[in-house]
Amino acid sequence: MTWRYTGDMPATYPAYLAIGEDGQVQTLVAEPGKTYEIQPAEGTETVTPSEKEGGKPTVTKLPVPPEGPWERVKTTTSSSDKGKE
Repeated sequence: MTWRYTGDMPATYPAYLAIGEDGQVQTLVAEPGKTYEIQPAEGTETVTPSEKEGGKPTVTKLPVPPEGPWERVKTTTSSSDKGKE
């Protein structure tokens, strides 16, 4: 899913990764008006132990997109339109 950063100032989200059109993965550094494929970084999950003995722990992943000024972008032909405005 593609998201457009609608903030006025660049922002860095160290707990998230941006996936480029070439498959390159890097820390999400959002620029106003640009679009990104976003995923939480490895190791950012929260694990809560089960209250029942022998129960499975609950794993909670970060929400996508991160908190902030983001809007969903519907794409029809490509997985990402990063760089288009």
